[in-house]
Amino acid sequence: MTTKSLFYGPKTSLVDAISNWVRAAKTAADQRRLYRQTVRELSSLSTRELNDIGLGRWSIHDIASDVAYGART
Repeated sequence: MTTKSLFYGPKTSLVDAISNWVRAAKTAADQRRLYRQTVRELSSLSTRELNDIGLGRWSIHDIASDVAYGART
């Protein structure tokens, strides 16, 4: 009898599945860390400094999201 996982193909071992999950969790944590760091750094700038680089304070979270998770299409 062959079993098939809902998330991984039939040839994926348990070790591979756990490894993939750990890798995905680390990537997600790294992305969240980068997002928070970008928000923190941009938020520390004055409104004038943000204007000098062409950003508004309202766009900080959008920019941080693009940096951490990739630009939206």
